[in-house]
Amino acid sequence: MLLRFSILFLLFLLVGCDSDNSSQKITNNSTVTPGSIGVQEMELLDPPEGAVYVDPENTSDENQDGTIEHPFESFGALRLLSDTVYAVKRGTILEIDELILKDGMTIMSYGNGERPVLLSTVAPPEGTNQHAIVSGWGGIADITIRDVVVECPTATSCIRFGGSDLNNSNLNIINVRTKGGSWGIRVFGTQDLFIHNSEVSHTKDDGMFLQANDGVEISNCYVHDVNLNWQPPTTPESEAGGDAIQFDSCNNWHVHHNRLDRTNSGNKFCFISNNAAQNNGIFEFNETAGPLTVGGGASIYFHNGDGLIVRYNIILGPAAYALFSHTTNLQIYGNIVASTDRGFYTGASASVYNNTFYDVGAGLSGGNVEAINNIFVMLENTNPFSDVSNLTESHNLVEGADTPANSFTGTADFADPDNYDFHLTSTSDAIDAGTESGFTTDMEGTSIPQGNAPDIGALEYVQ
Repeated sequence: MLLRFSILFLLFLLVGCDSDNSSQKITNNSTVTPGSIGVQEMELLDPPEGAVYVDPENTSDENQDGTIEHPFESFGALRLLSDTVYAVKRGTILEIDELILKDGMTIMSYGNGERPVLLSTVAPPEGTNQHAIVSGWGGIADITIRDVVVECPTATSCIRFGGSDLNNSNLNIINVRTKGGSWGIRVFGTQDLFIHNSEVSHTKDDGMFLQANDGVEISNCYVHDVNLNWQPPTTPESEAGGDAIQFDSCNNWHVHHNRLDRTNSGNKFCFISNNAAQNNGIFEFNETAGPLTVGGGASIYFHNGDGLIVRYNIILGPAAYALFSHTTNLQIYGNIVASTDRGFYTGASASVYNNTFYDVGAGLSGGNVEAINNIFVMLENTNPFSDVSNLTESHNLVEGADTPANSFTGTADFADPDNYDFHLTSTSDAIDAGTESGFTTDMEGTSIPQGNAPDIGALEYVQ
């Protein structure tokens, strides 16, 4: 009765999940606003022929065999096999202990109603680790978890894929919600990891922690209420060091269209990636908020690397910095930054083009910085370029602060900045005041230029 499934079924599981979203727009309308990206309504896929069915309410059936007519009542009632699809009935709550996955295994759902809840009962003794859903430490491939909710009130992690030396491959988490645990999702030593349209919340430490992975895509996720070890008014970072998403020693990554909310706790970052060898990473079309400025922290942090790209993001306070980085050749363009204490610190070198800064303290600081076509609407008595060792600048509009030699003082005239609408109005001094910087569209897909020359800032005015 059990079937082995080929890679064709893995492709079936990814139907509707376009993994190349770099050209998508942040919104489906003409206004960029917080909350417009992240998890989207997604079709729940039905299992293929040969799946093994589980219904926790089917307790009185003496003929349980895993068919849809006679589903097993729990995972404990069956022997889990590799290359098998297991489907849990929607609208139910299924208690699990530590569910250990094998090669080629898929966990999904079936029937009508809401996604089923897999409720973990594991409670590891102090000093030990147990997880709601876990793979082995080596050689795991072709695993998918989709269309379920995983709650782990006392587990170490809701989902933990483990390994070393990149000996795991093709691991997928799609349309999943995790709640609880010290960590929501932890992944180690994997090539080709895909996390899509998933919500991670209420973790004591990181929402997602990824280490030594190559080829990572995280898209359309919502991470919030993390680092709950932090308690107001402040908690030392040694006791509360959680991020929304943390990468350690990862490369070839693409993080896009996610909403990362750190406004409930202080310390650390919304997104961090540390790897001296990372040279292919793109962070785009995301919305970040926080962390709380008590105890420091930044929305985005790169300690090292080369040639990373940060573009088309909405970066909101409260946060000590919108971005803090020591990478070389950092490319930062088309972002909106609002209500952070400081803008971008780029300790090594960065190109900063066509960004909008509103209600911020120091705009840019750091090492070798080239700043072109940016709008700086500053807090009173602040500096758009503070402590930059080697600054090259031109065609920046500065409002509310001193203006450097190759830029100018002007009025941005945003449509409704109090409600985060940073479109230019017809009276803005930024219209047609920029210079060619190599970009042909803004974050909404509007062609640049619309007039005689590019506009200054993140959003091109439609004439």
